[in-house]
Amino acid sequence: MEEDDEPRVVDEEPRIRKIILEQESAWNTGSARRYCARIRTDATLTSIQGAVHGGRESIEGRMSELFANVFKGTRISMKIQRIRFEGNVAMVEIDTEVNAVKTLPPGIRASADGKLRTRLLEVMVNDNNTWSVLALHDVDVKTPLRPVL
Repeated sequence: MEEDDEPRVVDEEPRIRKIILEQESAWNTGSARRYCARIRTDATLTSIQGAVHGGRESIEGRMSELFANVFKGTRISMKIQRIRFEGNVAMVEIDTEVNAVKTLPPGIRASADGKLRTRLLEVMVNDNNTWSVLALHDVDVKTPLRPVL
């Protein structure tokens, strides 16, 4: 990164953090529309099961299904671990924790305390001074079935 880029990065980080807070709030109220508000029409989502959804409409539809079923009434905590900037692209690494999970998709399991933990990578693009989400890639954090010796 050029020395001249540093002030821009400092100025942009709060804007990125605000988007993640908006997503967290939308999840916690079960609003797929609000959760997807900053997702681009050409975005892709890779889910914790490895399914790929293309386009905001498809992603919003999937989130609506999840909020009506598997993740109904859940609450999420999204903690940004790192934001990395490359030109007009930001890569946002997020640890998530979903509480009040009653059921999970096949192959996914909660930790012993009943929480689902994932690592979410969001790739954001700044076009005309507006940040939007181009890609989301979510991976569940595997918890051991029994203690490791």
